[in-house]
Amino acid sequence: GEDAIKGFRDLAPAADLVAPMPYAEFQCMIDDPPGQYHYATADYFDDFPDEALDVFLEYGFGRRAPHSQQILLPWGGAVGAAGDDTTPMANRASRWVTHPFALWEDPADTENNVAWAKGFRRDIAPFANGGVYLNFIGSEGQDRVRAAFGDENYRRLAAIKAEWDPDNIFRGNQNIIPAH
Repeated sequence: GEDAIKGFRDLAPAADLVAPMPYAEFQCMIDDPPGQYHYATADYFDDFPDEALDVFLEYGFGRRAPHSQQILLPWGGAVGAAGDDTTPMANRASRWVTHPFALWEDPADTENNVAWAKGFRRDIAPFANGGVYLNFIGSEGQDRVRAAFGDENYRRLAAIKAEWDPDNIFRGNQNIIPAH
């Protein structure tokens, strides 16, 4: 933990990393740049111990492409204060979100960059709580969509989808499959 943090501080002084910015610019920081390939994933955490930070820093230093990024976001706040019955989003009490985002130019580098992001997710998994923020992932399957909502909320949403979209026409997102 501490050696990795010192190495990070030596590499990039904090004064070079933090500056005010307009909200719209902040919102666009992780948009997909045109003409580049990408793979993203995410996980929620109740705590982020030193061992998780070690994994985070190891993969940060091991990025496979210069524009790939990792984000560690504090979570909770107003999101965590909202009641479970206000929206179907689960894991509101999570305190952290990680978001490794592989970004590369050459299609020949796809396997290597996707492996980097998947490896991070595999190695950070012992510290994660099983939840996911859907806005930060690609197509990772129904288990991950269900993890974002929790079983009870997912079942309720699947019943609504069966009523309003039984043929699953609106499926171009993190899809909820209609209940049958």
